[in-house]
Amino acid sequence: MIAVIELDVSTLEPPQPMHEICQALVELSNDQILHVTHRRKPIPLFEMLDDKYCYLHREIEEGDHHIWFWHLGVRQAEQQVKVMINENDRA
Repeated sequence: MIAVIELDVSTLEPPQPMHEICQALVELSNDQILHVTHRRKPIPLFEMLDDKYCYLHREIEEGDHHIWFWHLGVRQAEQQVKVMINENDRA
């Protein structure tokens, strides 16, 4: 099973969320998923991820965004994220 690393940047002021997420991504290994809680959708960050990381974004409600990141090509991580999201959708 792939480990999930939790990172809540929802109370940080810009540009701190971007710095925190980027640092966590640099440290992310292939057997980890980074789950970020944010108050907005970080579109500039998504544009930087094109060739190394995959992500899935969910807006739970206004001001409550959840983003999962994993290394490109790690199919097990992608499957695990989808299972976690489906479980949350049913709750």
